[in-house]
Amino acid sequence: MNLDAVKLILLTIIIICIYKPTMPNLDHFAQRIADKLGVSGHHGIQNQDQQNQHQQPQGPAYGNEYMYPPPVLFDSHGTGRVSKQEVVLHANGGVYPRLCRLSDGSILLGFTRFEPNPDNPKVQFRVLTVHRSTDGGATFQPHGVVDRCPRDCDNLYLLEVPSPDGVGRPKVLAAFRNHDLDPHGKHIRYRITVCESFNAGRDWKYLSQAAVKPAPNGLWEPFMRMGRRGEVQMTFSQELSRIDQDTMLVTSHDQGRTWSPPRAVTGVGEQLRDGMTGIVRTTDRGREVSVMVFETTRHERCFSVECVLSYDDGYTWGWRQVVYEPSPRGRHAGAPQIEAFADGSLAVVFMTDEDTPQDRRAWPSSASIKAVFAGPPVDGRIQWHQPAHTVQPPNCFWPGIFRVDDNTLMGIFQHARSIKARHIAWKTD
Repeated sequence: MNLDAVKLILLTIIIICIYKPTMPNLDHFAQRIADKLGVSGHHGIQNQDQQNQHQQPQGPAYGNEYMYPPPVLFDSHGTGRVSKQEVVLHANGGVYPRLCRLSDGSILLGFTRFEPNPDNPKVQFRVLTVHRSTDGGATFQPHGVVDRCPRDCDNLYLLEVPSPDGVGRPKVLAAFRNHDLDPHGKHIRYRITVCESFNAGRDWKYLSQAAVKPAPNGLWEPFMRMGRRGEVQMTFSQELSRIDQDTMLVTSHDQGRTWSPPRAVTGVGEQLRDGMTGIVRTTDRGREVSVMVFETTRHERCFSVECVLSYDDGYTWGWRQVVYEPSPRGRHAGAPQIEAFADGSLAVVFMTDEDTPQDRRAWPSSASIKAVFAGPPVDGRIQWHQPAHTVQPPNCFWPGIFRVDDNTLMGIFQHARSIKARHIAWKTD
């Protein structure tokens, strides 16, 4: 066969690859054609079998490319349900609740409460509080205080870190925003501070600053998890302007004592307020993938919920796509958190004012809590079930989510002066 015919066939293969990127085994197909023609293609794909095992799904992975929800391409073979029974975790005031399971089986509840400040009645003490449960989250008892400060301290997040040698006792990290104010209550310095506890969250001491910067433009909402390399990964939100905020990633390889320089992983090049991240691991066709949810302002500066995926344990992120857009336009959905069931299916809880009557709307104070469910990602796409399930009617704030067992999660939130919860279940069809 002459060279022109070979070029024509190879050009056809390239066109197919461009317009049908998800067709399976195209490289093997190309190799078989090359073998038939007596043309060796092994020099370009000699390690392709090994590379295919690590290949990321096709699609708009990086940059500003954006994916609207795909049509229903697959069935998650399950149904999400929200319990009608409300559980009160703490009845005497508290905001921004988050749960953390320890290796001893106990569960820590972190939140912020407020106390009078006799020295300055205009600035309340913010008390970063830890309660503990030894009955699987049914009840919680006072346990510890991370910090009590007349500053803007909030967004407490707890994470247990194993000992480096696997023998010593684990410790618990507490990350939180820790901002200085001038006498008029204006921010002058922003920090993400980390403290540590060696007795399961009872006593705390200062450890490090994960990020520090002067005003203007703040640092908010730290989230932590353990990386597969044994490092601590932290994301937080960094303002660039009133209408622009990115998600930053820092890592620590010494259990939170020192941190890498911050690096933006969402929002780069777009004037959107990405924030309030939550991350969970699941699988995509058997391969581990991390899913990060966050609020953003894509539609006329109103909040909606989007997500990105990572196939390298959180170091690069892409495949940005919709999780939930409130209806009608002009309403908000924000403050999301995410968790996975044992089969890899997903649940996201968030605040929304989409059902609040127009004359009662006052975002975020008029929001209810809702949840959406999805099966695991397939080729980088997640199909979220509609409609969303109501978890708690207005007026609710700052939901978190926690895995109780293989098929049960707990959605937690501030409602009035209480921290409450409802169980969220997944039933396989």
